[in-house]
Amino acid sequence: MAPRQTDTYRVVREDQIEAMASPVRLEILDAARVLGVCSVAELGDLLGRTPDSLYYHVGRLVDVGLLIACGRRGTARRDETLYKTPARRIRLPHDPSDERLTERRLKAFAALLRLTERDHRRAFKAGLAKVRGPARNIINGRIKGRLNQGELREVHELVDRILAIFERTAGRQPDGRDLHAITIFLTPIEPRTRRR
Repeated sequence: MAPRQTDTYRVVREDQIEAMASPVRLEILDAARVLGVCSVAELGDLLGRTPDSLYYHVGRLVDVGLLIACGRRGTARRDETLYKTPARRIRLPHDPSDERLTERRLKAFAALLRLTERDHRRAFKAGLAKVRGPARNIINGRIKGRLNQGELREVHELVDRILAIFERTAGRQPDGRDLHAITIFLTPIEPRTRRR
């Protein structure tokens, strides 16, 4: 019997952090987290990928404990293994004094950025990107601002609301819905002093 899923799983092992440095594995983890118990075929449907392209990465995530095999289900063609994440949320630790851990964490962040870039390229190449008007479906940009603690809390609440929309719609059948992804980074900026 598979362990019960908790609310938050903190990634602490180096092999787990290393496994998260792959854009495909990050996609799989996110999809499995949102879908709950799911098969590789269901992951492929949500991600727009063939199951065959996911098996290696699913196996790697199982090996490091970031995906858990939690049963089997019969289909018309064959039995399939079901998977889930160890928790609804997966968090990378941060200890600024641990340079190795920080470097691995930054690799996982870089994988997220590579994944976002690939998604953008594919959307433009396939003619899916709408950059203007009410049907606009691609947004990118960067802005800096000086936030106090109240404003920072407000940003967190808005981000949580956006993520909640994606989470509640991720497992639905297409039914006229287009697949979208969002990548969010909030980063403190070190102030630079002007040279005179």
